[in-house]
Amino acid sequence: MGGDDAKKQGRNEEATELERSFSKVLDRHGYGLQYAILKVAERLWSEGKSRWLFEACEFPVEVQGKGTRIDFLLKYQGGSAFMVAECKRADPRFSRWCFVRAPFVRRNQERDMLVLEGVETKASDRLAYSLAVRQLQPREASHIGLALKRHQTAGDSPKTRSDSIEDAVSQVCRGVNGMVNLLIEEHKLGGEDVLFIPVVFTTADLWVSNTDLSAASLEDGKVPTDESKLTKTAFVFYQYHLSPGIKHTMSPAYQPQRLSDFLSDRYIRTVVIVNALAAEAFLQRPVYDVGNSDVIL
Repeated sequence: MGGDDAKKQGRNEEATELERSFSKVLDRHGYGLQYAILKVAERLWSEGKSRWLFEACEFPVEVQGKGTRIDFLLKYQGGSAFMVAECKRADPRFSRWCFVRAPFVRRNQERDMLVLEGVETKASDRLAYSLAVRQLQPREASHIGLALKRHQTAGDSPKTRSDSIEDAVSQVCRGVNGMVNLLIEEHKLGGEDVLFIPVVFTTADLWVSNTDLSAASLEDGKVPTDESKLTKTAFVFYQYHLSPGIKHTMSPAYQPQRLSDFLSDRYIRTVVIVNALAAEAFLQRPVYDVGNSDVIL
């Protein structure tokens, strides 16, 4: 092989190795998943099958002095709702996300509600508010999420070593609260009440358990497994408890009367977690419109 041929082969091998490395980094950051879902959204819109229209990508917001970027925003046409989306390519080692309902959340709570964050822009003082859109069915609402190993082997600890659910959900909630700050502080979108729907699209498989956590043994703290069942699902309504550090600092539209009300009114928000393979079906679902309460997500 001549000198020029050897140099050319060396450059080709370097380029091939660089391409492989670049693809791995792109995959790790989830850019491919983000734009693949946007492509689905655009196609459904152009075909008249969805009312979600692409608004912006990598949108910068700030919450309590910490900046972040929203993966993408979709605007619901004919309404005043925005989808605030986070895309999470799950670690293949922990790509089974399992959820369970908590039997106790707050005093006098008889049912779980789909609760979203909103901004009241008609008033001169511009207030933030939470809106209980509709009642969630018992099997829809989940309060605890754990990412489990895909292949469990003898000797493996059952404990998860992945915080992927917490990371994704807290990130999308940070984006929602950043949008609340932006719309109120910058006086944008005047004349409309605006509702935000936080959605996490993920490559993880989603499972919901019917385990009754309150039936755990007082002797060893273990939950019964003989009657528990996991069911695979396309999406989950996750009742997430926000930490104050990712919450907006805007004035609320009303003041809670009891301590337990602070939890539900200020900090519990519903995040919809969607398996990426179900993104097309999910984007065709109707959503709640501030001016038309008979349309439901």
